[in-house]
Amino acid sequence: MGKHIKSALFATAFALASGAANASEITVSLPGDIRSIDFGVNRDANTDTVLHHIVEALVAYRNDLSVGPMLAESWEVSEDGRSYTFTLRKGAVFHNGEPVTAREVKWSWDRLLDKNTGFLCRSWFKGGSLGIDITSIEVLDDRHVRFTLDEPNGLFLTRMAHKVCLSGIVHPDSVGEGGKLEKLIATGPFTLGEHRKGQYVRLDRFDGYVPLDTPRDGYSGSRETFVDSVRFLVTPDAAAAKTALLAGDIDVLPRLDLSTLAEVEGTEGLSVQTVATPEWEVLMMQNTDPLLSDRRLRQAIGHAIDIDALTAGATNGLGKPNPSAVPRASSYFGPAFAEGLGYDPDKAKALLAEAGYDGRPLKLVTNATYPFDNIAAIAIQSMLQQAGINVELDVLDWASQYAAYKEGKFQMMVMGFSARSDPTLMMNVVVGDKVSRGNAIVDALEIVELVNQSGVATDPETRADLFRKAHSLIVEDASVIGLFNPARAVGLNAGVEGFELWPLESPRLWGVRTSGE
Repeated sequence: MGKHIKSALFATAFALASGAANASEITVSLPGDIRSIDFGVNRDANTDTVLHHIVEALVAYRNDLSVGPMLAESWEVSEDGRSYTFTLRKGAVFHNGEPVTAREVKWSWDRLLDKNTGFLCRSWFKGGSLGIDITSIEVLDDRHVRFTLDEPNGLFLTRMAHKVCLSGIVHPDSVGEGGKLEKLIATGPFTLGEHRKGQYVRLDRFDGYVPLDTPRDGYSGSRETFVDSVRFLVTPDAAAAKTALLAGDIDVLPRLDLSTLAEVEGTEGLSVQTVATPEWEVLMMQNTDPLLSDRRLRQAIGHAIDIDALTAGATNGLGKPNPSAVPRASSYFGPAFAEGLGYDPDKAKALLAEAGYDGRPLKLVTNATYPFDNIAAIAIQSMLQQAGINVELDVLDWASQYAAYKEGKFQMMVMGFSARSDPTLMMNVVVGDKVSRGNAIVDALEIVELVNQSGVATDPETRADLFRKAHSLIVEDASVIGLFNPARAVGLNAGVEGFELWPLESPRLWGVRTSGE
């Protein structure tokens, strides 16, 4: 669709794509090829983006990061909080035309929980961290299946809906004799049409798909599909992808470089959408360091940082300041989570005097790979120096920074964490026992226990109260200073209608039309 003035760079790919794109095909840039069709086993972000159009889990994330229906149209939780009974979506069929029943759901989950499958997130459901342990899966009748847990756990549905560890339901004929997934006979609105390694993945509309009768809401709700096909075009080079968008060779360009928004918006026939994501940028300080073990010094550093100004500078004014691990897109977010130490240079200087800070330098680790990290670190260095704190930047390559983070070998570090839909999961990234986890930053026992309790609790109000208490103590502890939720952008051909960027930002091509349809 669109102008489709083919550049030389993309000529080969389009030629191999059985002629030019037609009026009901949308082309989406994909920065790398998919790793496999084996969802949850051999995956990365590109693989997840594509396979979520083919494979469905029982539940999925909504726009507010809560959990909504998908292949299950509803569910009931037992009074003791241990059993979840799911009702399957009426009319749901596999890509081979056979009806979806509770038997295939049980078979799919038994396969995922089998150690031999290699499901990357098996430990999330079998006694791993934060305590979920599925003890039985029962087929009640064709449309009802019951999952029972060893103990109640507030993260069960959240983890079942997780974007990364897709707990998809597939037909048993998808698996070969050796138990390996050989093809995808799933339930999503698209089927896998053609995969040309290193070039493109084409998905075809599944005409037998029966959507939910609720509006599209994140990955949940209706997945009614209006285009005949979607082509994910592998375009590793960001500059080449932007050129292709400008030329009309690509209709949707996710993760558009924020510095190019004005150029793209100023081009006739193109538009831009932006969204603040649940990713979280933070400043981490080692409370075991001889200098930083003094909480007054850590709090002084927090008071010296103007988070609003830092966020505006690092994100072109599109990100959202956020001192808490609760993303602004979350249904749990409220005024209490917007409260941090606050920008107060005079208080910072008073705390420095109380702590007896003598100007000894502090080393702040960052990298040159990720602009949010690098720009934020430079801004923090400048703000701390204005408060009288001597900071030296240590710019590492990403691999070296990540290794230092994993081992906890740094004084101060700026880093962004990928999106976690649930506050417990994001808090758990920085809160923990330093003896067993080298990358735990906040280790106060009271905070660790609050975060653990928030993962087990099932009542939303109880969880919200635990999150508020944990956030307040994390702010006071000041080993982690929350900075902002970054923004992401997508560039669009004006002929694409119905596309909406959402907080988890992965492109959704259901509910999307091409102009003239």
